[in-house]
Amino acid sequence: MKIKSLPVIVVFFSISFAIISCLDSEKEIEYGSDDTIHAFGLDTIYGVTYPFSIDQINGVIYNLDSVPHTADTIINKIRITRLDVMGYALIGDTLFNMTDSLDLSKTMEQPLKLRVVAPDGKNTKDYTLEVRIHQQDPDSLVWTQMTSPFPEGGTGLTGIKSVIVGENLMIYTNTSEVYYTPINDGHNWTNVSVNNLPGNANLSSIQTFQEKLYVVTTD
Repeated sequence: MKIKSLPVIVVFFSISFAIISCLDSEKEIEYGSDDTIHAFGLDTIYGVTYPFSIDQINGVIYNLDSVPHTADTIINKIRITRLDVMGYALIGDTLFNMTDSLDLSKTMEQPLKLRVVAPDGKNTKDYTLEVRIHQQDPDSLVWTQMTSPFPEGGTGLTGIKSVIVGENLMIYTNTSEVYYTPINDGHNWTNVSVNNLPGNANLSSIQTFQEKLYVVTTD
């Protein structure tokens, strides 16, 4: 009798398992809401890998060390070799593809916009990418002409002396005049007559101390 009832018990458990399996399959799968970029990297530039920092608060990605100023011919067609996200990323309305080359040479003026979409398809976060590049060769010396010509009436001056007093750059001349401009300007100059400068003053000896001027006379 016990042997004959065994198939009935087996069938009962099989039906119960099938019902439980069907109920379990109806559960919804929850997808994550992580919409952040965890790591970012570019292809090498002149054989060098430049690390990038990710400002998660402001959504800004930038390189810590500027790339050489000649690298503009490289980063105008370069691949993003690392973009760690849980979901996917968009550039504009286009799905980002790791095999695509991008022009990143103008991102200092107009950063590249990235949008990360979380696995749940609902949460998104926007980022801007800026590839910083040296504007000139750091090993070269570049002079910039601030004003042309020198203040009106000041051309052909000889024996001049320049000193910094407070926030102004002052240039004394043999004509008992002084020209000055704010040290953060250099374009706009003001001419002032000097009445208390000794006639035998040696202009080249003018020095400043505690925002006062001192000069040596020829006597």
